[in-house]
Amino acid sequence: MRSPTARTLNYLRKQGAIAQVCEKWIPVRGDWKRGKRVDLFGADVAVIQGRAFILIQSCSGSSHADRIRKACDNAHVAAYLNTGNLFEVWSWSQRVAYGKKGNKLKRKKWTPRVSQLRLNGSGEVKTYNPADESKPRHTLD
Repeated sequence: MRSPTARTLNYLRKQGAIAQVCEKWIPVRGDWKRGKRVDLFGADVAVIQGRAFILIQSCSGSSHADRIRKACDNAHVAAYLNTGNLFEVWSWSQRVAYGKKGNKLKRKKWTPRVSQLRLNGSGEVKTYNPADESKPRHTLD
């Protein structure tokens, strides 16, 4: 089984983006099994795609809302968004796959759910779904 971070890296690299893990493990002194994971401004993956620099927090499908809530409350995410760059939350879950004729296949396909975070007029971090806008700044295809 692959981690959500590994799925995100693989997906982005297939799209032609430059993607790199930007979290690190800080072990307790003398014990590599215990410690804590530290993210860069709340993100697991840093991406350069075209002229955009994007930080992505990747997770499993069941924790999408929690990750958005956590990122919206993070002062580092707000400061990062204030620079004009993008921050996204990607959650991975298996969804029904469809064939070329539109019929359901027996297998399920790992698919990302993507939510962008942006600053609103009052400086609060809010979610934004790129699929809702006709011409989003960053697309998956």
